[in-house]
Amino acid sequence: MTNLNVFIKILISIILAVNLLTTNVNADEDGYKAVIQISSSDEHAHRRALNQVGWILDEFKFEELSDDIALEVVAIGPAFNLLARDGKFANNVKKLMKRGVIFTADASIQKMMKKHKLPTDLVAGVKHVKVGPAHIVRLQMQEYKYLALFF
Repeated sequence: MTNLNVFIKILISIILAVNLLTTNVNADEDGYKAVIQISSSDEHAHRRALNQVGWILDEFKFEELSDDIALEVVAIGPAFNLLARDGKFANNVKKLMKRGVIFTADASIQKMMKKHKLPTDLVAGVKHVKVGPAHIVRLQMQEYKYLALFF
C-alpha cells in the first residue's frame, strides 16, 4: 500500500471520529452512546481503532457527559485477533474496559480463530453475540451513534 493510500485511510478515519465527537448530541438522561464496528484483520488498524476509542473517552473526560458516555466496540470476523486473550492488544482492551468501554465479539470471531489454528479464548469480560451486524442495528435502534473503523 502506498503512503498516499495510508494517509487517505488515516485522514478518513480521523474525519469519521471528529464527526462522531461533534455530532449534535441530545444530552438527556440517556447521555451519549456510540457503537464502533471494527472489521479489519490488520494490526495497525487495531492499534489506530483502540487509540481512537481512547481519544473519544479523553475528549469527554472533562465535560458534563463524562459520566453518561457509553461506548461499545463490536469486533466482527476478520478482527478476531483484536480480542484474543493472549493477543497483542489484550492489555489495551482491558484498559479500555476499565474505563467503561464494552467490547463485543460476534460468533464468527471464534470460528476465524479456529480456522487459523489459534486459541479461541477471548479477553475476560468480552460480550458475545451471534450476529455482530444485527447487534449493531439493535444498538442503533436504542439511539447509539454508529462509527465503522475499517481502515
